Amino acid sequence: YLVHANERADPSQGDVCFVHYCRLDWRDNLHDTASGRPHAFRRADGVVLMRTIRIVQSGMTPRGGAEAVVPAAAAFSPDQLASLRACFKADSLSLSDGDPVGTWTDSSGNSKDATGSGTQRPTYKTSQLNGKPALQFNGTSNGLATPTITLAPFTIYSVFKASADGFIYEQSADSNNNDGLYLYTSTGCSMNYRMVDVDTRSNKNRAAAWGSDGAWRVVTHRGNSTHASHEMWINNANQSLTDCAHNFNQTVTDIVASLYIGTRAQTGVFLTGFIAEVILYQSYHGTDDMDSVTDYLNGRYAIY
Repeated sequence: YLVHANERADPSQGDVCFVHYCRLDWRDNLHDTASGRPHAFRRADGVVLMRTIRIVQSGMTPRGGAEAVVPAAAAFSPDQLASLRACFKADSLSLSDGDPVGTWTDSSGNSKDATGSGTQRPTYKTSQLNGKPALQFNGTSNGLATPTITLAPFTIYSVFKASADGFIYEQSADSNNNDGLYLYTSTGCSMNYRMVDVDTRSNKNRAAAWGSDGAWRVVTHRGNSTHASHEMWINNANQSLTDCAHNFNQTVTDIVASLYIGTRAQTGVFLTGFIAEVILYQSYHGTDDMDSVTDYLNGRYAIY
């Protein structure tokens, strides 16, 4: 079959040939039947080269010039995947540069708006990356909180940059002592996942300095029932992590708690930096789903 690529998935990865010859078995699913997304053509190292494709009937000359066409999929959006629990996008807000943000609207349709008042409110800043806005957190008092959200298992995607240690988010007022989870820009206990009892936490370090260097990044944080499944991905690359005091498997039951963005419980461990987007799923995403969401985010923010 002759495969034509209609778009380049990642131009930064060098030249990509837009006409590709290969053998395909027609029984292969070229589109995910649930979402309509085309499967990706990847290099051996996993970099996506092509996504939207059409197939020309095999043979030196297609019979009668006919083509078997795989329709291009609609642009991906987070609600195409099941178990979306909340989605916060700075560019969903209609504000001016410098405005305080008292409500960060939940774009998932689940009415989980993140709110704050007075000095808790971060600042809306325009044109922070790829022409898009972000919320600026001051490191001393800014932090937003949602109504209760149900997670576990979980996959959370965040787009942020930070210049000091602080919480990107925490589900629970204190997930060291209550069921919950967090992502922390520190190299000490960078991520935590706790259920049932404090002594059965799964927490891990990203030992190399990573979260407070002032660089924008897309971070994927996921966890299921095992300590091994508690993982971090940065810019769609799996990270090397070490244990931080607790390395227990978890009993997967619902975590029902508020999500705090940019803080712990709106009272401490405040973020000094910017957050552009946070997406939460109550499911443990595999590679294809993670690729779909991180490609979507990188397409929006052009980070890597």
